[in-house]
Amino acid sequence: MKLETNRLEIIPLNYNQLKLLTEDVDQFERELNCQYCGEEMEGIILDIFKGQVEIVKKNRESYFWHTFWLFRIKNEGKFIGSACFKNSPDDKGEVEIGYGINENFKNYGYTTEAVSAMCKWAFKGSNVTRILAQTEKGNIASQKVLRKCNMKIFKETEKRYWWQLTIAQLDTIK
Repeated sequence: MKLETNRLEIIPLNYNQLKLLTEDVDQFERELNCQYCGEEMEGIILDIFKGQVEIVKKNRESYFWHTFWLFRIKNEGKFIGSACFKNSPDDKGEVEIGYGINENFKNYGYTTEAVSAMCKWAFKGSNVTRILAQTEKGNIASQKVLRKCNMKIFKETEKRYWWQLTIAQLDTIK
């Protein structure tokens, strides 16, 4: 399974692929015939990715709600960033999305393109009625991504903004 946009392929990693990425990036690149240029697999990022491996293992039928979806530039074979739904949709049809991209690929619209495609996919193929995201107040780049995806702030804390996109807004997603 993969999503395609004008410039990207967005691929949800299955259990084996996700495990391999967290254990051996070089082997991951060989097996997927790609170059991984996403966020460095170290520190907190590695911990987050590793934390999802067991969750994906337990949810193989619905792994796409728990895994990382990598963004690959078409015709280049470079994975430059990732996004994830932070769990399956809840009883109200809500799901949260998060994302990140390599510094060298920021400000080209890739993240917006990928997040938009994933939001459309989530609304069309499931019981999702609302997609949530959060940003730190100082993370202007991430806020721009969400605005371009037509998300709106619905809650504010001292340090964060909470954003939402509803099924009613599906036709407004670029």
